[in-house]
Amino acid sequence: MRSQSKLPPLAAVQQAYNSTAKIRIAYIRLEVVHHFLHPDPASNLTQWDKIDRNLKHMQRQSDFFRNAFARLVVQKDRELFGTQEFSAIPRKAILLPTDDNVQTEMSRAARAHTSSAEPFEELANNDLFV
Repeated sequence: MRSQSKLPPLAAVQQAYNSTAKIRIAYIRLEVVHHFLHPDPASNLTQWDKIDRNLKHMQRQSDFFRNAFARLVVQKDRELFGTQEFSAIPRKAILLPTDDNVQTEMSRAARAHTSSAEPFEELANNDLFV
């Protein structure tokens, strides 16, 4: 194992992951932290059960929907975890985009004459959440 003093620079770590991996990591981080901070005492589902269900839901959605969801997830991840300490993040701010949020994002993209099916950064494939 490496010691902390020998960790690679942040830029090297960021370059090591393509956009698909970055989206997936952002999604998993949001889902796991949300599950930890907002447990449902009435449910015995694990965070992985919830992730599996959400991924199955995403597979049934259009490319437009998946791309809008990905943009919202990455935006939320950067907003929450980009520069601030975890202790400074309000618990109620740690939420995943809802289907309504995604529909709003799709409408916004359409109004801006930007196709929400365009790739996220350099992402050009359709396997965001497969």
